Amino acid sequence: MSKLGSTFRRRRLIAMVAVCGCTHRPARESPTDPPTDTAPQPVVAVAWGAPSPVAKTARFTWWEAEGFSSSNFPAANPFAPASADEAAVLSGGAWIGSANTSVALFAEYEVSVLQAGEFGFHARKFWRHGPFRWRFDDGPWQRCGADVALLDDVSMRQHVGANWVNLGVVSLDVGLHRFRLEVDPGTPAVAFDAFVLSDAPFAARGKLKPDETYTRKLEGWEVFDPAADDFEPSPIDLRFMNQASAGDEGFVRRAGDHFEFEQSGELV
Repeated sequence: MSKLGSTFRRRRLIAMVAVCGCTHRPARESPTDPPTDTAPQPVVAVAWGAPSPVAKTARFTWWEAEGFSSSNFPAANPFAPASADEAAVLSGGAWIGSANTSVALFAEYEVSVLQAGEFGFHARKFWRHGPFRWRFDDGPWQRCGADVALLDDVSMRQHVGANWVNLGVVSLDVGLHRFRLEVDPGTPAVAFDAFVLSDAPFAARGKLKPDETYTRKLEGWEVFDPAADDFEPSPIDLRFMNQASAGDEGFVRRAGDHFEFEQSGELV
């Protein structure tokens, strides 16, 4: 297990809680107007986000797919949002995409890392469509296949939606890094919304960044978006009641009018 993996603690629990029960549907933020200019943006200036309330030591780098420094993705994206509601699904209100292209597509980004270390790397893309390969700088190519696990699912319209996928762990030094992705020619459909590097567990919550929380309340529902457990001392921590390791004294059994551990005979 990598250093990053060993330091990850608990993923965030996200739910919308109602009086009669709960559901795990992602809450959508308030719609925003779609971008008026969908032309490629200049070199993306990426900086650390503010320390997340989820984990006090968390640092992350987030960049938008449409903020490439160079790319041959077509300007006309067949999966572009067609309304303000659809744009509200996407981070930044837009993404890059293509369908049935005859050439190999690529996009490059300049990513600034302000703290060296190991980072979990995630991409928000269009379902399992568009297998691609990627790398930082001149490192070895990595591949995201069509069998990648989807960490969430936010629908934009019928048969079109955005999903976070886990691309693994990367080790990066302080400074500017070049990130490049390449999509095979002839790919039927592909689209990318955003990417994130994080040195703490990343919870996929639609377009929300690691330091953002749900704010929109739906009628009849309340937002339930608690911070992850930081395992600091707590007055309601009952860990002291448990054994150091489960099963140290065997199973609990009935003995007359009481319960006891089968190995030690200690009263439970």
